Amino acid sequence: MKSVTSYSETKSGELINMILANPTPYALKLELEKDKAGNILIPFSSVIATGDFMVIAEEEII
Repeated sequence: MKSVTSYSETKSGELINMILANPTPYALKLELEKDKAGNILIPFSSVIATGDFMVIAEEEII
């Protein structure tokens, strides 16, 4: 994962999904949910840790 953007609930500010930019070939093979523009969406609830990198629980997105 190279960079992400996020979708949030407008009233509460809750982060719902992140957009995966420049997905790796492995991420493309996972057949993850996509938005109307074809961007891969990662549920924010699957984030385990953030810092220089975001750690995602793979079992939460498959």
